[in-house]
Amino acid sequence: MIVLDIYRYALWNLILKDFRVRYRNMSLGVLWSILNPLIMLGVLVVVFGYIYPNKTIQYYPVFLLLGLIPFNFFSLCISSSTTALLENSSLIKKLMFPRIILPVSIVLSQVIHLVIQLGLLAVFIVMFHVPITVHYLWLPLIFMV
Repeated sequence: MIVLDIYRYALWNLILKDFRVRYRNMSLGVLWSILNPLIMLGVLVVVFGYIYPNKTIQYYPVFLLLGLIPFNFFSLCISSSTTALLENSSLIKKLMFPRIILPVSIVLSQVIHLVIQLGLLAVFIVMFHVPITVHYLWLPLIFMV
């Protein structure tokens, strides 16, 4: 943790670089963070909501989105972090810094997308009139673990 504190500026720049590079050539930019789970949600709702309906789960789109958001987060973190050292090999050769910063910057940049998608989940919860219970207080703890 001390290493990350010392190299905070470098970490912040790597997070911003990853965020900019991800949306550099995309016409919709950050909107893809919202459209990606919505498109996947649409496909899953059509397949499992209408073709093979599941009548036991109430608020089915919210249920699916609640599973898609963490899945997208973890899959993108793992797939991007595994290649972080190879993609930044020129940076590693030129500078002396702890290598752990590279995968950590990838994960932290994915946290930005996670927060955007959690905002989308909040919209769905309000839109589908899902009753808010005391169990929602566990969500921040669950997402932190």
